Amino acid sequence: MLKRIVGSAGTSHSIKQWVSELLELSEDERVMVSELACHEPGCPPIETVVVVLRGPGDTVMRKFHRRAHELTRAEIEAAWAQGKSE
Repeated sequence: MLKRIVGSAGTSHSIKQWVSELLELSEDERVMVSELACHEPGCPPIETVVVVLRGPGDTVMRKFHRRAHELTRAEIEAAWAQGKSE
């Protein structure tokens, strides 16, 4: 079971800005950042999910197994450069 965690708006804003700059997103494209807690076996206890919504059927997601405020711009850049989540 996943439970959304309410985090710092500043952290979410920073991550959105990093992704927008990195991917050179247009004003019509969106970035969503969610921090989730999982209580199921084998699931990381905390996960930050970053989703880019470019348009209908064009969505890209990256997952990080830690809190949003622990992420760095370099980690965000690496995840998109490698084309995968942690």
